[in-house]
Amino acid sequence: MAAVRGLTGGADYAFEALGRGETVRQAWASLDVRGQLVLVGLLPGGARITLDAGPFVSEQSVKGCYFGSADLHRDIPVLVGHYLRGELALDELITRGITLEQLEETFHDQYVCFVRLTTTLGQVRWGQTSTYNADITARIFHRQVAPWAIGAETSDIGGLITTIEEREHKYPGSYRCRALAGLDTALWDLHGRATGRPTARPARVRPSWWTPTAASLRAERSRSAGSWRPRGSAISRNRARTGAWGRPNASRTR
Repeated sequence: MAAVRGLTGGADYAFEALGRGETVRQAWASLDVRGQLVLVGLLPGGARITLDAGPFVSEQSVKGCYFGSADLHRDIPVLVGHYLRGELALDELITRGITLEQLEETFHDQYVCFVRLTTTLGQVRWGQTSTYNADITARIFHRQVAPWAIGAETSDIGGLITTIEEREHKYPGSYRCRALAGLDTALWDLHGRATGRPTARPARVRPSWWTPTAASLRAERSRSAGSWRPRGSAISRNRARTGAWGRPNASRTR
């Protein structure tokens, strides 16, 4: 706090992004007269924060923030205008482009990993793992997530995710959770399509007997065909190391 005040005399704006009471109080103490504290971090539900009331007399204020306080109907056209005028450099951020048709060959790289979910009814939906070191996450997905997801009911997404967490609890670190995000988002994509609602707005759905039928080639080799084959369609085609998901009713390949 002394360093902030020594450099600025007090901040006009302070952004707290950790969601911790301690840092909220520190940010509050760093403000200058009429300064504003913006709470970006998510505090635990029911959390209470005690702040020094003195600065309120100096017209300091606290503001919550969700999604950058954006108004999409107002802000998106503004951002598009900046881009079209060459004032917002977005093209430079794109290192590679792929289409859905190419995903069978280019399933993941270091920066992105997609999950292709195929059901016994032939529905194909998509999910995405966390992006950090996505090539490592893809390996974890095939070894620790796919074996438990094959043949599982898709109606209870939370139950399936919890089951996989329980079965693989001995693996420490965040990569398991990053890989599970791919299955989780793919299942919500499936349910969103079935209910006609956006994936970002999950709805309660009636139980279904749809089952995923994709698998990891490496995991497939480690199990007998009898214990690995799901109900319905035969196991779909896979590619080692790419994490590619195949199609229902397709024969196994090398």
